[in-house]
Amino acid sequence: MKKLIPILLSAVMMLTCLTFTASADVASDELAPYIKNKLESGETDIDISDFTGRYGWGVDETVNEIIASAFFENPDLFYVDNKFNYIADIDGKVRSIEFAYTMTASQREAAQKKLDSAIQKMLSGITSDMNDVDKALYVHDYLVLNCKYGTMSQHTSYDCIVNKKSVCQGYSLAYEYIMRDYLGIDCTVVFSRSQNHMWNYLKIGGKWYHVDLTLDDPGAAYNGSTYDLWGLVLHKNFLMSDSQCRSSSELHSGWIVSGGYGAASDTSYDNAFWKNIRAHICFLGGKYYYAADTGKDESSGQRIITVYSYNKSTGKAKALLRTKSKWFSRRVNGSTAVAAYGTKVYTTGYLSLDTYGGKLYFNTNKSVYSYDPSTGKTKRIYTLNKGEDKQIFGLVTVGDYVRLAYKEDVTYPEKYISLKMK
Repeated sequence: MKKLIPILLSAVMMLTCLTFTASADVASDELAPYIKNKLESGETDIDISDFTGRYGWGVDETVNEIIASAFFENPDLFYVDNKFNYIADIDGKVRSIEFAYTMTASQREAAQKKLDSAIQKMLSGITSDMNDVDKALYVHDYLVLNCKYGTMSQHTSYDCIVNKKSVCQGYSLAYEYIMRDYLGIDCTVVFSRSQNHMWNYLKIGGKWYHVDLTLDDPGAAYNGSTYDLWGLVLHKNFLMSDSQCRSSSELHSGWIVSGGYGAASDTSYDNAFWKNIRAHICFLGGKYYYAADTGKDESSGQRIITVYSYNKSTGKAKALLRTKSKWFSRRVNGSTAVAAYGTKVYTTGYLSLDTYGGKLYFNTNKSVYSYDPSTGKTKRIYTLNKGEDKQIFGLVTVGDYVRLAYKEDVTYPEKYISLKMK
């Protein structure tokens, strides 16, 4: 008897629910590592008759649940296909499981090197003065800045970190992989079958919190496609308690924590300073730096964007500089329909912030500036000369470059310019 089982779906989420029975909970501690070891060895037909004989598993969801658990707890299994066959005896007991691989052994080895290299590049921005919260925030922002929401077939840690396109499963597995296996901070995944969504469970200071990178990666829809908002990072879903998680989104309900950890009852970060920040939070010299839209200049209609430093020790923010700019969207009568030559409606600020060489870099709708925290000096380093209707909607530093996105409207796909640092 053979049956094909999809263990990982891929949309907003991608899995069969792991509602364990008591016996499956205990047995998964044995079977999941066993399956992982076999997959790492490249085996395609894995005999589990010893387990099914002891626990009486038949052709039901129990084995599927445990195998899914093995995948969720081992994000380095990115090279295994997301479907499997299980083979049962005539009496219905599962005898073996057939897996397929998306990569050959040599391709897997090369892919693992690419993955390790990409992660090491990411972690090069972590400094010795960062605590676990700082590291968790840094990785959260890095993945959101560098990954776009993808398609159903893009659901692995490799897709998120190397290919930079993924659905929520890839975001979650990538965060788990980096936080747990590279930084030594306990992290697992959370999923809701009813909401078809997955996110993370992170342990900081002995307490658990929810982190949802997917919902913190803003995008805009146009003509049936979703475009990434380059340089923007939300923080509403970073270090949530159970109560805040439940109220933060309709996608956060009916969840199960892979691994069965305790509740996230601590509310210490539910009102943290980062909750309403829409730009990258940078870390320099023991301080956070961030930008926020702080209102409208009534005389000019421009948005006022303020760049702050935040002292962790005192919990106080200090305004460092303010700039004014005017980002617009083309809309008709304020509706969501985008018109080619419709009325310009001025919208919220799209200033992004990033660091390089001890300086901060940020954008207005037409220019890019550097700011030196040690001297307080601001310098304009670039002006966009692409016509009146082109605006800068965000920037990110990539290596020795500042990469900025420009377009005609927040809903249109971006075009990019990379500026070499001096």
